[in-house]
Amino acid sequence: RSRGRLPVLSWKNPRNDATITRSSQPRVGMSRQRCPEDEALIAAILNTNPSSSLLHIMDARPRAAAMANQAKGAGYELHYENTKLTFLGIANIHTIRECYYRVRDLSLSTSPDDSKFLSNLEGTGWLHYIHLILSGAEEIAQLILGGHSVLCHCSDGWDRTAQLVSLAQIML
Repeated sequence: RSRGRLPVLSWKNPRNDATITRSSQPRVGMSRQRCPEDEALIAAILNTNPSSSLLHIMDARPRAAAMANQAKGAGYELHYENTKLTFLGIANIHTIRECYYRVRDLSLSTSPDDSKFLSNLEGTGWLHYIHLILSGAEEIAQLILGGHSVLCHCSDGWDRTAQLVSLAQIML
């Protein structure tokens, strides 16, 4: 896994044994190398939940970003057995930070009574990314409630992954 960030159990549903695990992206590269040890880790995560035969992998990134990371030796789980991969389309921390700066600047430069505030807020992109993060967390929570275990990751397994996993736990 990228930066050596192995899958870590974050939450286990006491009612149905479904788990939320987080990590960083696999290191498969352009040749889509297989790593038996990583595949065994993923299988072990699936096997902790006897009521499900499918592990849902929620990749927080846009598919294009995951594909671009293959050129750097990383990527996504393409050949992993008994898994379903979903890309959530959440931009990286740099894009989110720029949206935050636009929201901050807007808030500091306008009054709450400004008739264009809401349209200007929408123009920052902030609400779009908040929507993607909340809907991704909701999807994770629904999978857990349905008895399915989830592995959540982004490139390095820190910003988007922590947000999604934490919010899903709060929702549960």
